[in-house]
Order: sequence, then C-alpha cells, then structure tokens
Amino acid sequence: MAIVLIGGKQYLVNQGDKISVNKLSRKEGDLFEVKDELSKDIVKLKVLKNYKGEKIDVLKYIKKKGYKRVYGSRAYLTELEVVG
Repeated sequence: MAIVLIGGKQYLVNQGDKISVNKLSRKEGDLFEVKDELSKDIVKLKVLKNYKGEKIDVLKYIKKKGYKRVYGSRAYLTELEVVG
C-alpha cells in the first residue's frame, strides 16, 4: 500500500490497482516512477490509456422567470496501472 502524489492530488494505491487521474502528458504504454509519500519508496506506474470521462450535465433554473440554461463538460483523464 502506498500514497502517491500525481497532478497535485494524493491517491492510495496497491500493486495491480488501476486509477484514473487528470490527463498527463504521457503516451500509452509509458512507464514512469513516483515516490511514496510515506516511506519514500519508488512506485512504478504504467499508462494504459488517455480518454474522455463521463459527461457532467449542469442545469441552471430560476422558477417563475422562464430562465433555464443547460451546459456540461467532459474531463480528459488518464488511466494508470500500478506495476511495482
């Protein structure tokens, strides 16, 4: 079990776990290392894919005024696998 810092956020991971983080500037299949925040050990991560996440819809509405606005967004994500 390790706590890693990726993109300014901390994630609790075990070997073999798959996590989704904000998009990283790495290609699919790349291996990279980060330090464990507690024990300062090295954690190896592999980039599985870069993709767009689920769409989040937001509705602004004011009753009795006829005001309604709908907008949404999709986050760019990177899926990582802990290999060592």
